[in-house]
Parts: sequence; structure tokens; C-alpha cells
Amino acid sequence: MSRPVPLPVIARHRELPMRGIRTADSVLLVADPRQDMLLVDPLPAVDEALAQQHTTVWGGEPA
Repeated sequence: MSRPVPLPVIARHRELPMRGIRTADSVLLVADPRQDMLLVDPLPAVDEALAQQHTTVWGGEPA
């Protein structure tokens, strides 16, 4: 299920790790309650990481 989750403006401030996430951007949210952590990755970053991993696993040139 996909639905909007508002991120506070301060979380998108350019000086913080989530910089570059803009209003209406699609992101992947991953929660680890044991470590009290929420990871927020923009989908283009997820695509890039997967492409690099696939290249490493299967060899060849990156897409």
C-alpha cells in the first residue's frame, strides 16, 4: 500500500542527511524499531544502488 507520509521541512533541510528530498518525491521508508531508526531513501538513490549491486553480482557494464 502506498500513501503520502509527510516529512517535516526540517528533515529536508539541505544541511541534514536527507537533503535533496523534495515535496512529492517518492521515497523508500525502512524502519528498525530495535535501533529506533527510520531510513528514508529517494527512489532514484535506490535504483542506483540496485543497479550497482546487479552489476557487481552479474558483471558487465552498469545500466
